[in-house]
Amino acid sequence: MRFNEREMRYFAKTMSTDKEGRLGHKHPKESVYKDRWMKLKNNLLFYFRTNEHGNILDSDALGVIILERCQIRPEPATDVPFAFSVVFEDESDRKHYFSTTTERQCEEWVRILKQASSETLKSRISRLQEKYRQKTSREPRQLVLTKARQQPRRYSPVPTIVPHRTAPPPPLPPRPVVEPQQPKSSIDDLLLIDWT
Repeated sequence: MRFNEREMRYFAKTMSTDKEGRLGHKHPKESVYKDRWMKLKNNLLFYFRTNEHGNILDSDALGVIILERCQIRPEPATDVPFAFSVVFEDESDRKHYFSTTTERQCEEWVRILKQASSETLKSRISRLQEKYRQKTSREPRQLVLTKARQQPRRYSPVPTIVPHRTAPPPPLPPRPVVEPQQPKSSIDDLLLIDWT
């Protein structure tokens, strides 16, 4: 999949997340788990370097895992206790392993990552549409169209703002010309003062 790397970096820095936290991550090309800070937004799982305290070291993401056409499942038979994996359909030999500190965290991450793909959302929508058909024997889209035809709009949804037009203000009267005044005392008056 192609994407604009600069836009992805910006998105990773500025996005609000669906879930984030510190996990151990073992990349398919590596043999050890490394601490990474994970940020999930929609179906994008970004991972970042961490410092010794577990906080994000660098604001640029190391990488992104696009959670489409993949399976997320717990991995009880690994060298770390609370682990799960992400395996892609077309690359079954490339597994991303993740580890958490508790079983509860592991179950939560697995649940949230499974719900993150657009395929899951599509299947959820189709199930809801089927339930709707069973209860009403109508297609959901037909209902929306029928409602729109039955109730024509009387008013615009966006209020129209008409600027209030007034006459321009009258011109200001001309300023009177003021002549500079002479000081009350002059140098000649100062010379006549008795300074003794």
